[in-house]
Amino acid sequence: MANNSYIWQPKYVNRFQCDGIKCHAKCCKKWGIIIDERSLQKYQRIKNTDMQKKILSSITKQENINSHVIKLDNDGACPLICSDSLCYIQRNLGETYLSETCRIYPRKLNVMKNFHLRSLSMTCPIAAEAALFTNDGMSMQKLEHHHEMNGGWNLLSKAKAPKFPYSGDLAESIILGALSILQNDSYTREVRFILLGLFLDKADELKDESDATEQIANLALTYQSMEFKKEISSFLASFNFHVAENEVFMNSLLTILSEEKQLGDISDLLKSIDMYNSEYPLWHGLLEHIYGKALDNYWVQEFIYHAYPFYVEGSFLHNYFIYLVSYKVWEIMLYNFRKGIGDIIGHEEFIMLVNTYTSIMDHKRQFLHIIEQKAAECEAEPVKAMQMLLRLK
Repeated sequence: MANNSYIWQPKYVNRFQCDGIKCHAKCCKKWGIIIDERSLQKYQRIKNTDMQKKILSSITKQENINSHVIKLDNDGACPLICSDSLCYIQRNLGETYLSETCRIYPRKLNVMKNFHLRSLSMTCPIAAEAALFTNDGMSMQKLEHHHEMNGGWNLLSKAKAPKFPYSGDLAESIILGALSILQNDSYTREVRFILLGLFLDKADELKDESDATEQIANLALTYQSMEFKKEISSFLASFNFHVAENEVFMNSLLTILSEEKQLGDISDLLKSIDMYNSEYPLWHGLLEHIYGKALDNYWVQEFIYHAYPFYVEGSFLHNYFIYLVSYKVWEIMLYNFRKGIGDIIGHEEFIMLVNTYTSIMDHKRQFLHIIEQKAAECEAEPVKAMQMLLRLK
């Protein structure tokens, strides 16, 4: 990491510690675990023949990707996971002997010119628990570049190129400004999403100004003021949810996702879209009462994880609608699950749903690409699109 660089991350990242006993080694089941050449050579040089044989016999060459991988058992589990869910390699040889895949997961690094934006994948239940269900887990902290850098972060930093063509100070002011809006609990989540869109749209206009960093930072502060809250109240009061347009848009999107095999059977999801307007008060109220803060944290986390509004090339508004439409697919899946079980969702079930949806976003190759294409339809009339996607209480 360069001498002038630093780190931004939510506090939960610093507290994370991999613990297979707590999560039952879920990241080691049914996942493709690639063994890099350097790790393979280390295993081949192990002097303890029994240990060497156990490890090497668990690795096979996969021709279609021209690489070595862990040979999963009939249940899709890594054969090197011990009965207590701890890793045989880490237990006997230490973390430095883990493959790059195992050392990196669940870390996510976005390099933004002169700073690193770090987070963890919510496919990991230990990370999800720490991020979503601790009081200050999603509070942002700034660390100097010499702060602890374990092997996983070092490996990631060597492979990453900067994501943002402008100055790091500008990227920082935009990301932190957006997060200050998303974490302002004097507004409902839906209102925060509206304000986020307005903020990013304005930031798009300002980003090429000579004093853009200062202007955007001041804009974010304005959004936190009581004066702004009074000014925006009339706009929010006139905000109407366009039910019919929402049904058409979401039906079309879910159908495309299903046809492209990014989602399975969507028949129940389509029924939930049809019921969305009438059942919203019940679905929304029960879930928000128990999981409102966790839901807030999840979507702050996803904003950081994908480095919005710099996730893909294009305007900040373009990135914003990818983020917002991703949220809407999640919301209908969450409400559909709630409808299906006919009861409140349990804590472990909620974590499982977060793991599942995050896995879809991260590992279904076309999922966010399809959402991006559909989200592009929203950019011509952004306020109208917000009224199609967001229902205020």
